[in-house]
Amino acid sequence: MKQLINFITETSSKIRHNTNLKLLLYILIALGTIIIFLFSGSDKTNYIYNQF
Repeated sequence: MKQLINFITETSSKIRHNTNLKLLLYILIALGTIIIFLFSGSDKTNYIYNQF
């Protein structure tokens, strides 16, 4: 977990100089949250489909 936080802080400092990387990070975060919802249960997947 600590390594993940360090990675995020390092990449965020790089991203401040590059807007394309910022976009990519937002896409990765969105995909990550969707995947987490998909694996946590059908009730939450229905919630996601209603959101989009």
